[in-house]
Amino acid sequence: MAEKKVVSIRLAEDQVEYLYRTARRLGRTPSQTAALLIEDAHRRERYPEIEMRDTAAGRKAYIRRTRLPVWMMAKWMWAGTSAEELHESIGHDAGGTLEGMRAALAYAEEYRDEIEQDIEADRLAGERLKQTPGHIVIKY
Repeated sequence: MAEKKVVSIRLAEDQVEYLYRTARRLGRTPSQTAALLIEDAHRRERYPEIEMRDTAAGRKAYIRRTRLPVWMMAKWMWAGTSAEELHESIGHDAGGTLEGMRAALAYAEEYRDEIEQDIEADRLAGERLKQTPGHIVIKY
């Protein structure tokens, strides 16, 4: 993990209110929230086709304007499905673009540890579901 440094900034009153409101919503300190917002801006600048969303499973990367999580696209692409094939098979219906699919793969490569954790969390959730009495298995 990179060394952390203290930085002092001046904010307008409405920015302070936003920071505190967002920190409360996320269950984080204002300092943690400011760092998260800066990291999100950095990622958005590098990958405009990707956006971060707060989900029940935590903060996750999605292809912008779709319901397609980056981890799911990466899982398929790492298994050998091309961005073009994914776009053809699910991207059209989900509103995704080929550029979005390619951005998802590039993002996943840069943030591989994070994406692999998301893939593992999905696998574990599936295992827990299988152990639930009366579960229904849907095969794709």
